[in-house]
Amino acid sequence: MAQARSIVPPNSRIWLISAFLLIIAVFAFGNLVVFFSMRKVQAGNRTIGENALVSIEAVSRIVHEIDQERLLVDAHIFESATPEMERIEQRLSKVQMEMGAAAESYEPLTTFPGEYEIWEHLSADVSQIRQPIDNVLALSRRNQDVAAMKA
Repeated sequence: MAQARSIVPPNSRIWLISAFLLIIAVFAFGNLVVFFSMRKVQAGNRTIGENALVSIEAVSRIVHEIDQERLLVDAHIFESATPEMERIEQRLSKVQMEMGAAAESYEPLTTFPGEYEIWEHLSADVSQIRQPIDNVLALSRRNQDVAAMKA
């Protein structure tokens, strides 16, 4: 009977150890790539989440300020005394400044495709409202309330 021979000759075992070490190195490198990729994805997700929270807050502030502006314009129309009208106009000015501050805090967050164009369109719409509001206030100062309400 013939003597059993080893499948891997003893002098080629170094090649086998090298192959296993290479496989282990490839897996370790793959794990590092996945780890750093996940960290980058997590950082991106964190940024998106933070931007979303700030965006929601800024847009909510803007909506609130628009509502306040509308209420103050209505109050100005119904007011007939000049000192009260001036007080309301001061409050209106403050509301407009706060709306501008909220808009400034939101604008840098418009990073998604098409978002900045939508923001510019909204800003232009809000700016176009300023002139009619000024006209309404001018009519209200002269106590032409019916014309101011129509305007």
